[in-house]
Amino acid sequence: MKKNIQQILVILLMHLLIIPCFSLKFSFMSLRYENVFYLDGILIHTLLYMCLVYTIMIFTKKVKISYAVVNFLEWLFGTISLLKIATRGQEFVPWDLALTGNTIELIGFAQITPELIISLILRTFFIVTITFIQIYLFELFCEIPKKVGKYLVLGISIISFVFFPAKYKILRMKYIVPERKGFENYGTYKGMNYYGAFFNFILDIGTASIEENEDYSQEEIFNLSKEYENYHIDGVEEYDNVIVVLMESFVDLEKILQEDFKEDIIPNYHENESKYVNDKMKVDVIGGGTANVEYQVLTMHSLKKYPEGIFPYMHYIKENVEALPQVFKKNGYSTTAIHTYKEGFYNRDNVFEFMGFDRYISDDDFENPDYYGEYIDDLEIYNKIVEILEKEEKSFVHAITMSAHSPYDLYSSSGDALKGERYGEYAAAINDYLYSLKRTDQMLGKLIEYVESTNEKTLLIVYGDHFPLLTLCLDDIGLIENGETCISVEKYPELYEAPYMVISNVEKQKIESRGNINPNELGMYILDNVKLENLPWIYKVYHNYFENKNEKENYDIIQYDELHGEKYWKGM
Repeated sequence: MKKNIQQILVILLMHLLIIPCFSLKFSFMSLRYENVFYLDGILIHTLLYMCLVYTIMIFTKKVKISYAVVNFLEWLFGTISLLKIATRGQEFVPWDLALTGNTIELIGFAQITPELIISLILRTFFIVTITFIQIYLFELFCEIPKKVGKYLVLGISIISFVFFPAKYKILRMKYIVPERKGFENYGTYKGMNYYGAFFNFILDIGTASIEENEDYSQEEIFNLSKEYENYHIDGVEEYDNVIVVLMESFVDLEKILQEDFKEDIIPNYHENESKYVNDKMKVDVIGGGTANVEYQVLTMHSLKKYPEGIFPYMHYIKENVEALPQVFKKNGYSTTAIHTYKEGFYNRDNVFEFMGFDRYISDDDFENPDYYGEYIDDLEIYNKIVEILEKEEKSFVHAITMSAHSPYDLYSSSGDALKGERYGEYAAAINDYLYSLKRTDQMLGKLIEYVESTNEKTLLIVYGDHFPLLTLCLDDIGLIENGETCISVEKYPELYEAPYMVISNVEKQKIESRGNINPNELGMYILDNVKLENLPWIYKVYHNYFENKNEKENYDIIQYDELHGEKYWKGM
């Protein structure tokens, strides 16, 4: 009995030694998040940690291998999460494995600060030291389970790794995900506070699944098709060309900071913001997640019921999906997607084909392009758009810029637009962002000039996707309270807004402003202003919901049918 009690005490001591390796204060000290420990989280981590160690030990009969493997996994998942949080503000989750290459590339955008490097070095030193201590203590005081103890440990391990992930999935899907208040990736990382990066990853397995819509059935889709078959959407004008441009990280930082810069960074935007429709789009991301904003605009789908960190481009779209390019293609337009980055990023090479784009022009399709920093200059997009419009009779073009994408250089910049000492050590990074944004604004100016001068009826829609990845300095420059741990949309709405502008060269058309809208409403806004003959009836459901805000059930059922169901609507 004395020996058993001694082993239990030693095991608990060894676990207490490993806890700081997954604490937020130690792992993510450069991000200023709370270090809050919860007793149930520590107990669950203790159980899962020791079950895994002893399971490996029973099969390998090697103490050193057992502790080394599990501690390495703790270190690996914690480090990946640390880098991903510094890049996207999200921890490492199972569905990141869907496209591992994209995840690695995203981590490449991380802002590598001295604090981040120190944190990584300390984590590595700490995990190696603790592993040696654990092995020494185990070999001195404990022994590998035998006979009855072996089967008892394996039984507890199996029950633990089946019960806890299942229980956590139910709780998360029912009570946490649907709320999505302020896009929880910028919350306090409750899962990692509770369980650490590695075991939180295990507990997250399965949470990417979508709950079945209880109202969904073929009969319900049939009833909706009958209800909307005589419902019309009268577009305002027939256009020869429709251009939609997503401007990476485009925000009016001067207005957000409420400070005049030494020079106007986005003069073309400012010159035209009162001339054309210019409003805000309410996004649910900060610093990253471009593909999800783009997805909502092109499909008119909502992200409200999707788990945190999910990208439909990578996780749900596996076949043809109804979207803006499909609609324009059916109405005689050529459809082109342009992006000055790698074609497979966010799985766009497949998704754009599923959406109905005739061609996808990516970085490899630009001949000897000019670069601004690490990316192809946004002015190259202008040249490519004009080339397409001059060649095609009727065109729908969707382009995504890259010049203003992170990372922003912490040590040098293209100029100095800032006043005073307010920005401290982050002045270089903010300046770098501002001058990369200036390239996007120059592209915008040339596009507007082209639209205004061409004889073809042309509609241009430009929109930003999110606030730039300057999250490390938000409290330093006074945009959030010092030490704030949850950047909620309720408290900081201006950080969850991106501008959109609508430019038409048809003088008789008066495009009415919609005010602040969601990304999925922007796609419908485009269709409302373009006269099209062949418009599937589901868009009438979308239109009615966005207009009246009182038929959400119908909207949800159609989205479920299109993305997760049997696509019954296509047969009706």
